[in-house]
Amino acid sequence: MNNLIFVDTCIVIDYINGRVQIEHSELERCCFSSIVDMEVLAGVKNKRDLNTDAIIAATCLVYDLPLRTHNKKDFKFIDGLELIV
Repeated sequence: MNNLIFVDTCIVIDYINGRVQIEHSELERCCFSSIVDMEVLAGVKNKRDLNTDAIIAATCLVYDLPLRTHNKKDFKFIDGLELIV
């Protein structure tokens, strides 16, 4: 298992807004996809936009990465996905 942590959109937004602290050593291990980047820049405006969670989960599963998120309810049903909440 690698040392990277995939960071969900909600964590990135909270980090930007100062609501989440991430230690420097952990920050160096954080990664995210272009989907998260798009969600941060454009925002999620409706339920249909939440379907991108499937892409985020799939990315974590393919690369064997844990996912740091506040949205446990969106991901808890996915077998094999390690959540850091």
